[in-house]
Amino acid sequence: MLLTATQVSERIGYAYNTLINRIQFQPGFPRPIRLTPRGKLLWNEEEISEFITQLSRNSNRKAHG
Repeated sequence: MLLTATQVSERIGYAYNTLINRIQFQPGFPRPIRLTPRGKLLWNEEEISEFITQLSRNSNRKAHG
């Protein structure tokens, strides 16, 4: 399933503008997909879920490390 920027921002807990202007350019963040040259940015749901899981793991390591 493909997610819109709004859906991704809700899942990762950042504002839409933060996702569009900053988060999507961070190393390790899944690359968006465009179905047409000027189409909306879309992300693979599985890749976003994996990214969230990785963030959680990193956060837990810092808290317990």
